[in-house]
Amino acid sequence: MDREWLKARRALLKQAKEDVRRRLGEDSADLKVYGTKAEKTARTRYRVSSKSEILAEVETADIVYGGDFHAHGPAQRTHLKILRHLAPERPVVLALECFETKSQKHLDLYSREKIDADTLKKRVRWDERWGFPFENYKALIDLARRRGWRIEAIGLSANDTAGKRGLARQDLSTAKRLKEIMLSAPGSLIYVVIGELHLSHLPARLAAEFTASKKMKTRRAWREVAIHINAEAVYFQLAGKDLEHSVDVVRYLGTSKEKNRVRFCVLSSPPWVPWQSYLLHLDKNMELELSSSESFDDTEEDFDPTDHVLKLAEWIAKDLGLKDVVAKSKTSDLAVYSASVAKLWRKTEASLTGNDLEMARRMLLKGRSFMLPAAGIGCLAQTTVNHASHLASEYLQMKASGRTRQVWRFPNDFQAAIFVEALSYFGSKQINHKRQAETISDLRTELQMIQPTDEGRDALRLALDQRMAELVYFHQGRRRKRHVKPGKAASYLEAALILGRMMGERLYGAYRARKISRRDIASFYKTDVLGRDFSRHYDTVVMKLARAVGTEIAPSGLMPVKGRRERL
Repeated sequence: MDREWLKARRALLKQAKEDVRRRLGEDSADLKVYGTKAEKTARTRYRVSSKSEILAEVETADIVYGGDFHAHGPAQRTHLKILRHLAPERPVVLALECFETKSQKHLDLYSREKIDADTLKKRVRWDERWGFPFENYKALIDLARRRGWRIEAIGLSANDTAGKRGLARQDLSTAKRLKEIMLSAPGSLIYVVIGELHLSHLPARLAAEFTASKKMKTRRAWREVAIHINAEAVYFQLAGKDLEHSVDVVRYLGTSKEKNRVRFCVLSSPPWVPWQSYLLHLDKNMELELSSSESFDDTEEDFDPTDHVLKLAEWIAKDLGLKDVVAKSKTSDLAVYSASVAKLWRKTEASLTGNDLEMARRMLLKGRSFMLPAAGIGCLAQTTVNHASHLASEYLQMKASGRTRQVWRFPNDFQAAIFVEALSYFGSKQINHKRQAETISDLRTELQMIQPTDEGRDALRLALDQRMAELVYFHQGRRRKRHVKPGKAASYLEAALILGRMMGERLYGAYRARKISRRDIASFYKTDVLGRDFSRHYDTVVMKLARAVGTEIAPSGLMPVKGRRERL
C-alpha cells in the first residue's frame, strides 16, 4: 500500500465535498442522519463478489433497490448493465425516482411510443424538477420501452421533500407507491432506481407498509437485493490492501434477520469522482441560472469550466512532483470552453488554418477534448470528470514541455500525438483509475466487424500496424516497415488517440506497480515531443514500458491483457 497515494486521495475526496458544501451550504440535520446510517451500512463486513453473482441474485429477486448518485453517469449505467442481462421473459417494472408521480401519464405515452424523448423531457419539466443529465436516464427508459416493461414514476417534488424530515416523508410516500406497484404486478421484478441514501431506510418502510395494511398475507415474504454505489468506506478499505484496482463488486455479509435480503456494493468509480461530477453539475447549473436571471448582451451559455480544469491540473502536478510547473504558469493563459459555446468555434477559427482547423473540427464533432497551445484555449467536449482531468493533464504536458502547437501534422507528428494522448490519459487515470482503454483484442474484434468502406477502418488498421511494429522492435530488436499508410490525416489522428490511451493504460499500470518512478513520469511530461530526437525517446519509453509491464505477446502478469474483466 502506498500511504502517500492513499492520503492524497482522501484529501481529494475531502476537497470535493467541501467545494460542494460551499455552494450548497452545510448538510441539513435530516441529511446528516441519513448519511450516518449509510456510513454505518457501508462499514459492515463484506466479501469480494462479482458481476455474475449480482446478476444471479437479481434474477431470483422480487425487488431490487438500486442506489443512484444523480450527477454521475456511471451510477445509472451500472443499473443499465444489470437490467440488460435479465432474461427477456422476466416481467419487470422499472420504478424511477427521477420522475415525479404526477408525470406518470407522460411516461405511459412514452412507453407506448406516442411521444418522443424531447417531448417527454419538456412535459415532465425535467430541467426544473430534476435537472441532472437526461441522457443517462433516457438509456434506462429506452431499454424498458424496448423490452415492454412498465415504467413507474415514484418521485416527489422538491417542495414535498423540503424542510424537517423531508427524506423520511419521501421514503414513506415511496413505500406506499411501491406497495401499490407490487400488488398490481405479482410475479414481476420491481427494479427501483433511487438516491443512494434511501437504501438504508426504504426497505424497512416498505415492510412496515405491508405489515400495517395486513397485505403481507397475500404474498410470500419477498426476496430483495440492494445494490449500493461507490461506498467510500469499502473503497478505502480495499485501497489499504491494494485491491481497489482489481475489485469492482463486494457482497455484504448479512445478519440472521436479513435472510431474504442481499446487499452488494458496486465500485464503478473512486469515491471522489462522483463528488467532482456533482461539483461540475452545480457550477454549470448555477451559472446558467445566473445568466438567465440577468441581462447579458451575449446570450451564450455562461458556464466557465476553466477553474475546474486548472484545479485538476494543479492536483495532478502536485501528485507527480510537477507543482512548480503550474505555479509558474499564469492562470490567465488558459481559457476553457465547453463544446456547446459558439465562442469556442470563433476563437478556434481565428487561431487555426488549413489542416489544423480541419483536425479541430473533427475533434469537436467526435466529442474529443483538446488544447490549442498557441491560443491558450481548451475545449471541454463533455462536462465530465474524465474529460476535465484529461484536458488538465494535456495542459500540464503542454506547460511542462513548452509545447506551443498541437500535434496534428501527420504523418510526421504521429508518435508525438500518441505520446501526448498517453500522458493526457495517464493524468486522467490519476483522478479516475476505473477508466479503461482499448486492448489489442478490442481493436481486432472491432476491425472484423467494421465495414470495408467505413472511414474508421484505416485508423484501426494503422493502430494495429503501429502496435505490431513496436512489439517486433521490443521482442526482435529490428525495425519493421509500416504496412499501413493512410491517405487521410484523420486516420492518423484517430489511430494516435487509440494508441495513446493504450499506452497511457500501460504507463499507469507500471507507475502504480512502482516499475516506473514518479521522476520518470515527470520527465515524460517535460519531453519535447516536437524535437528532432523525439522518435528515439519514444522508442525508449516503449521499451521501458514493455520491460515494466510486459507486452501482449509476453505479459509480465502486472497488467491484464486477455481482455477486460467483467465490470459494472
